Amino acid sequence: MDVVAVVPAAGRGERLGPGPPKPYREVGGIAILARTVEMLARARAIDGIVLVVSGEEIARAEGIVPEGAPVFQVVAGGKERFDSVRIGLGEVPEEAEIVVVHDGVRPFVTVREVEETVAMARDVGAAVAVTAPVETVKRIEEGRLHATLDRDRIRLAQTPQAFRTGVLRRAYEAAMEEGFVGTDEASLVERIGGEIGLVEADRWNVKITSEEDLRLAEWILREVRK
Repeated sequence: MDVVAVVPAAGRGERLGPGPPKPYREVGGIAILARTVEMLARARAIDGIVLVVSGEEIARAEGIVPEGAPVFQVVAGGKERFDSVRIGLGEVPEEAEIVVVHDGVRPFVTVREVEETVAMARDVGAAVAVTAPVETVKRIEEGRLHATLDRDRIRLAQTPQAFRTGVLRRAYEAAMEEGFVGTDEASLVERIGGEIGLVEADRWNVKITSEEDLRLAEWILREVRK
């Protein structure tokens, strides 16, 4: 396997209220995680997928994997995203050149975004899907507005994020030695001085974390991803 996707999906999603953990909530009658895996499987660049889920949900995750999807491992994740991706990275075969990390609750990723992040990671070592902010962005200090930031110099990081496997492994090793836990994998690579390319993403590549996101996801499915 040359390109392996690690899909962290161990979060329970307390902000969604009562019900199944968020990867197993349904959008259009299909579990969010199943939709995410299906979209990754459509990308010709992806040779294998590792699902990292809550330990008590392994059987449920295995049961919703779409037929034909190249999922070869379903493993129990850790307490934090950092730990879950680290565990998934440990399942990636040594011969894999590229690792793609994609949130299990971003079901509207496009094939283009996956393919372009993989291609850019081969070229420069790492790549992140991003979107440009449309609102005016402010920096705050002590609860007060402090400055207006230049939107042309700001991007909002999403997933997929793709890396040469050796680069991401080194970034994790350095982070663990220094006790650093980043909010995404690109932040770990930044700390070791890695170059990171940008891929402009579809604005509908949303991460589902709240009830509002679920309603938005139903609208996207009905009106945009017909």
